[in-house]
Amino acid sequence: RAGPPAARHPRRPAERPSPAKVLGWQRFTLSLNALCEQCNAILPKGSEAAIGVLDGPGKRPVTCITCAEEPSRG
Repeated sequence: RAGPPAARHPRRPAERPSPAKVLGWQRFTLSLNALCEQCNAILPKGSEAAIGVLDGPGKRPVTCITCAEEPSRG
């Protein structure tokens, strides 16, 4: 053997993809309690919220309807 696996196959630095952008907001009914990612409001199970539709991979943001309707969002 030529040495430990790390020495034979050096790792490349992880490339960070640019964060996905929100294309729009889709309203939906929550099946679990959640928090608005913008204003930190409690969003109870069964209430209406909005989820971000992204232009690439990434964590989809959940917001209250008020924050999703703000023109500066996304």
